[in-house]
Amino acid sequence: PPLAAQTQPNILVIVLDDVGFEHFSFYGAQDDQVEPIYAPTPNLAVDWLPAMLRFDDAWSNPRCSPTRTTILTGKYGFRTGIGDVINADGQGGIDTHSPYILPRLLEGAGYATAAFGKWHLGTNPVQGDPINKPLCDGRDAPIAAGFEHFDGFFQDYQLTGSYEDYTRTTLNEADDCDPDPNFDVVGGYQTFDIATWASDWVNLQIGQGPWFAYVAFNAAHTPFHCPPDAFYEPDIDCGDMSDLAMYHAMIEALDRDIDRLLTNLSGASGVLPRTPSSSSQTTTGRPATRTRRHRFAWPVSP
Repeated sequence: PPLAAQTQPNILVIVLDDVGFEHFSFYGAQDDQVEPIYAPTPNLAVDWLPAMLRFDDAWSNPRCSPTRTTILTGKYGFRTGIGDVINADGQGGIDTHSPYILPRLLEGAGYATAAFGKWHLGTNPVQGDPINKPLCDGRDAPIAAGFEHFDGFFQDYQLTGSYEDYTRTTLNEADDCDPDPNFDVVGGYQTFDIATWASDWVNLQIGQGPWFAYVAFNAAHTPFHCPPDAFYEPDIDCGDMSDLAMYHAMIEALDRDIDRLLTNLSGASGVLPRTPSSSSQTTTGRPATRTRRHRFAWPVSP
């Protein structure tokens, strides 16, 4: 609807995986850094920085699954029971029956809801509702959690071998979830594909009312690699195969595709239309019982 008629803002949540704030130039060098280790993020730093509210004091659980659960429930890990990474078997995931999950709450407020990319919140079959909807072998967890649409993958992507060859799952609330639903091996680059899926879905919401999109990129988590050439500038010597060079190239690919997603939202005006857009980073490598203080950026419309 026209902005004047739509009082509820659209909501975009972007999750980056294992991308520390110290790799963004707009935060400056940190006290413990001998030299800055910035990744090239010209689109976020130049085009979107003027519209950002930048937090400089924030905390997160430095593990994938607890962070994602906290984002969607607003609860600490010790309250959700998810204090560490959920194993590949998907057991012990998010409580999909809880009424206090963000997509379910927003759906009750009239929002269309969708999740894209990395789920990593469990595919435990006992979470399904065998009476009212098929279990889909537990892989309908995003739908069971309240999302109307899901485009992404369930296993930790390290198990898929690469960013160019992975299993994509597309589910909708109305799907029958037959014994062999849409679990397709995809040959595209994940960072690009996730941004495309989200952009395509948002375009379908134009004129339909407010929406909530949860876009969880898998980058720049391992395995470190050089993205396709078109996704990063040649000034990064990714070919030297150092972890830092590959990591920075992966972040630059993120920068380009987040810019593409935000540009799609803004249209020709260059301004996000009533769309609060948060960007959060998960971090790994520390005990799950601790929280890590870090900074992150939150682009907002003026």
